[in-house]
Amino acid sequence: MSLTSALLEHEVAPGTERLRTSDVSSLTIVIFASGSRGDVQPYVALGLFLQEKGHRVFIATEERMRPLVEEFQLQFRRLGGDPTGFLFEPDGCVRLAKASMFELVKITEAWDKKYPKDQILSTYVTCAEDADVIISAALTMTASYSLAEKLNIPWIPIPLGATLPTSAFPLWALERIAVCSCLNKWSYNLAFKMLWQSESKYINPWREHILGLPPITVPRGIADILDIVQPPIIIA
Repeated sequence: MSLTSALLEHEVAPGTERLRTSDVSSLTIVIFASGSRGDVQPYVALGLFLQEKGHRVFIATEERMRPLVEEFQLQFRRLGGDPTGFLFEPDGCVRLAKASMFELVKITEAWDKKYPKDQILSTYVTCAEDADVIISAALTMTASYSLAEKLNIPWIPIPLGATLPTSAFPLWALERIAVCSCLNKWSYNLAFKMLWQSESKYINPWREHILGLPPITVPRGIADILDIVQPPIIIA
C-alpha cells in the first residue's frame, strides 16, 4: 500500500478527512527524525522517495545531521537539543553497550539537562510550519503527534526495528529481566511507562499552555495513544 493510500483509507488517523479533500498529488511532508546517523539516514532515503513522487519534503533533525540531509539535496529544518549526543562522548558507546534500561534512562535524563525543554519544543512548532503530513521516527513520536493533533493533519509513525510492544521477543534493553516469554510484552510496557514518566513532566505543560491541548493521562504515553488513535504505522 502506498503512503497516500494508507492515509486515505485509514478512517481514524488525525486529519484524514482534511487530506481527502485536498490535493494529494503534492503535499508538504515534514519528517521528524532525531538521533545518530543510523537513526536519521533511513528517513533521508524515504524523503528522497517522496520528493521524487512530487512532494515537498523537509527533514527535521538536529544540527549535527544537517550535512547528511543537505548532501542529498533535501530541505533541512533544525530541531533543538541532541538526545543521542552522549554517544559521541569518549565513553558514550561503551556505557550504552553495558547499560540496563534503568541505567539508560538515567544517562539520557542527565544528558537532556543540557538542553532546556521549552526551547527544544519551540523548534518542533517551527519545524511543523505549513505541513500537510507529519512522519515521525521513534524518538520524536510524542511531540510530533501533539503537533499533528493541534494542526489536525495526518500523523504517521515509522519506527525502525522492534520498538512497539510485542510478545514475540523482549525489548533489547530488558532482555536480562524478561527471562521467560510471558514477560516479553511486559518489557515494552515497562519501558513506555518509564519513558512517559520522564516525558510527561514537560510534554503535558507544553500541550496545555502552548498548544492548547488537553494533557495526556494514559499510563504508557505514546504507546497508549497508538492504541487509541490507531494511525497507519509502518515498521521499517
